[in-house]
Amino acid sequence: MSSPLSNILDTLSADRRDIQLAAVTSALVSIVQNIDGSGNTDRRVSPGELFAVILTSLTKGERVLELLKLLNATIQYVPPPLVKANVKALLKLTKGPSNSDKAVSRQSITLYGSLVVIAGGTGGGDATGGDDTTQCVRSILSSLSSPTPKTRKHAAATLRTVLQSSSGPLTPVVQAVEDFLLEALPSSPSQVLTLLLPLAPFLTARVAIPLTAYLSQPVTLPFLSSFSQSRSLTSDVSVAVVSSLLKNHGSVPKASAGAYASCLSSFDVSGEPKLCQAVVQVLMTFLSTNPQVAPVFKKYTAPLATLNAVKIAESLGKRVSTSPNGEGCELLGWWGETKPEALKVVVENLVAAHGNTTNNKSKRSILAALESIVSARGHEEVVALGILDPLVLSALQSPSDVPTTLKTFQSALLPLARKSDVASRSSTVTAEERAAHKARVDAVWTVAVPFCAAAPSADERVAFVPTVVKVMGDTKYDLLGVGCKCISSMMSAEVAEKVGVKVLASLFNVADKAKGDTVKVNLVCGCISDVVAAGAPVQGVFKKLLPRILTLVAPPFDGDKVESINHLLTLLSSILPGITASDATAVYRTTKAIIGTGKCGKKAFRVLASLLGSHPSTVLEAGPEDVVKVITETLMSCDVGSRLERLKSLRQVLETLDNKRHPDVIPGSVGEVLLCLKDSNGKVRDEAYGCLAAAFDARGDPRDFIHIVLGAVAARTPHMRSAAVMALSRVVFDRRDCEVTRSMVGEVLGVVCVLFREKAREVIKSAVGFVRVAVASMSKEDLEPMLGDVVEGLLLWNKGKDRFRAKIKIILKRLVRVYGYEAVKDHVPKEDERLITHIRKVEERERRKRASGRGGGDADDDFEGMMDEEERDSDGGRTFMSGMTGVTARTGMTGRSGRTGLTGGTMDTAVTGRTGKTGQTSRTAKSNITADGRLTGGVQIKSAGVVDMLD
Repeated sequence: MSSPLSNILDTLSADRRDIQLAAVTSALVSIVQNIDGSGNTDRRVSPGELFAVILTSLTKGERVLELLKLLNATIQYVPPPLVKANVKALLKLTKGPSNSDKAVSRQSITLYGSLVVIAGGTGGGDATGGDDTTQCVRSILSSLSSPTPKTRKHAAATLRTVLQSSSGPLTPVVQAVEDFLLEALPSSPSQVLTLLLPLAPFLTARVAIPLTAYLSQPVTLPFLSSFSQSRSLTSDVSVAVVSSLLKNHGSVPKASAGAYASCLSSFDVSGEPKLCQAVVQVLMTFLSTNPQVAPVFKKYTAPLATLNAVKIAESLGKRVSTSPNGEGCELLGWWGETKPEALKVVVENLVAAHGNTTNNKSKRSILAALESIVSARGHEEVVALGILDPLVLSALQSPSDVPTTLKTFQSALLPLARKSDVASRSSTVTAEERAAHKARVDAVWTVAVPFCAAAPSADERVAFVPTVVKVMGDTKYDLLGVGCKCISSMMSAEVAEKVGVKVLASLFNVADKAKGDTVKVNLVCGCISDVVAAGAPVQGVFKKLLPRILTLVAPPFDGDKVESINHLLTLLSSILPGITASDATAVYRTTKAIIGTGKCGKKAFRVLASLLGSHPSTVLEAGPEDVVKVITETLMSCDVGSRLERLKSLRQVLETLDNKRHPDVIPGSVGEVLLCLKDSNGKVRDEAYGCLAAAFDARGDPRDFIHIVLGAVAARTPHMRSAAVMALSRVVFDRRDCEVTRSMVGEVLGVVCVLFREKAREVIKSAVGFVRVAVASMSKEDLEPMLGDVVEGLLLWNKGKDRFRAKIKIILKRLVRVYGYEAVKDHVPKEDERLITHIRKVEERERRKRASGRGGGDADDDFEGMMDEEERDSDGGRTFMSGMTGVTARTGMTGRSGRTGLTGGTMDTAVTGRTGKTGQTSRTAKSNITADGRLTGGVQIKSAGVVDMLD
């Protein structure tokens, strides 16, 4: 073996390059591993023989670094008895770490660590390695004083490896480390503790107590925290360490308060109440300077029952009052939550702190602390304190899971409201005092809402309802909203059964008094709906309400009656779910009569929509044709504001339609739906698309439905033709998973391509939008026969400053991507070939980006996402045919200024960049609003889906 190894070692160059050494080491280790694991008796070398050769070579004093690296790489395979027998020889040969050669020094440290592990026994055997092992440990420790930082870190890492690798007792090693630490601590505490920080879990209490004298060093506290994980840690040691930490807390810097608290928290002294109290007292001194102490403070105080909670509350209150930003409010609130005996002091301190500060952040923190107290302790306990400051009243508005009773509100808070009410009437008070008294009345009644919601007793609720109704009718205070919330929260089946009739009558009276105030009337109607939903009988109020409506509708119909009819119809809508079937029929007839007048269409159609939702079978008993006729035949007579409610009614009909029994309903109603797709109101457009989807589903035959819509393409007006193409675009996109729909896209596309000869811009806009959707939805094979028609039609509108150019170019890009440059070029006129050439280059660039993972794919599964991505063209709107297309890079994004413009503004943001060609100021986004309420550049008042796609 000597000769082969010598030959290998001789191949190492004098400059000791790591690449050659790594190759040699890898080869030797591979040989040793194969020998050690294969069990093959026919082997040329053994680990012991290799160890002996390296040991012999070290005696020559040449290539020491390479030999030590080889030895460290292979010593783990050498039999432990052979290593133990040669520890002294290795120590003698290495002669300790050499300061003159730093690399040799570090390899020697690694070797000493391996010797300690092997000679000391890694399998739980005797770890008293004698003087030789101790000498190895001392040699490593002496390297901790090396002037070279890399050597010091390597020595500390080696010691950690030694301690982690041994499963048996290592008392001599630990003792040697502790001796070194205690000896070096006075001279350089920070450096020593930083180096030995990873060893802290392996040390004993022998070093923990002395370390508490060095709390001024930032690394001491993390060291002690790591020591808390030591295997030798006992409860007595924990108590001793914590006691010592408390004794020396005065030397802790303010910046280290959080680390000090964390260190205390890492030792378990929960079995020592007196010590925990001492910890709490010390932590109190740090709370004002470091919020990180609060969690540890909670940990030590929560289990203690002997603390002077009131005194601590006072101390915490002083901290809150002196804090500039409200620090400590959360802790003081928590103290009030967990220590009921100190609750009053806590609330008083929070109220006082709120009055003494002008910092809004502090005020919000204080209010949040009070709200947490209310949530945890409940409303009754806080009210029982008698501190009814406006701040406390505001906090009492927050909900709580703690059960309460309305008697508490009636006995403790209601008298305060009555007293303030009487005081506000006095002639001796100033205007400012009168306003303060009224504000207190409002605040007290606002607190009633959570009391009503949390009250479990139905009898209490029934008794309190009349009081609330009375307050709602008091015109001196604006308590209508509060009263509605109280009644809604108290209403249940039992309460509705007992007082529902009276409550409804009272609410109708309140609503009549508020006539003309839409906000108040809507509040009352919402409360009426809640009462009706709880099961209150509505026959009484219905019998009074319907005759009032009929009286106003009876001829002669006067325009002055409109406001009164609208008011009564609003009330009628709120009770419809509770009426009977016969009453629903009467309401339907009355609604038809009102719609026929053309004066109250919005409210009347709202009643019709609600009636169709609550009593569909009754309204549609005679067939849906009558309802559809009411909706469609009044298109020209009803006001524009009724369109949304008309569509809601139509949608209700379509969703329940039996097409086989009533096949003429959809063809008769689709016209109005199509026109509403072009409405300027986004909600109307959304509802129109909902009707379109409901009609598609109700028809049952996709082909038949598409033919119905396709017939509107031949309408006389461009407005209807444009609306029909928009509807087809949405149907194709939303129902692209339907096989029948996909099969008809080509047929529809052929018809749409004819529209490119139109002169109306709105028709061309819809046609381009449909082509975008169709190209994304159709398969390559289905679209290929129509490729020529599509390309030729699109290029008809790719001239000058036409606003369709960007969209057309995006479609052409996709066609080039799918069919290739040559296939598309064959259908392009010569004057447009430069555009196609440019598109090909852009596509090749994007293909390279996608191949490298930097480019994104098409979002064809998301309608809005697909359209948004295609609007942001990859080349910024530049072509080889015309250079910059009418606008600069800054102004070229006006088509999406409401969403993606450079200014980040809304539709009204004016972009006044100069054009690249004429130097004139480009038009602002606001000036491009068309007659139908939308922007010609693609911006819309409200995005509604398919309109975005077509823009």
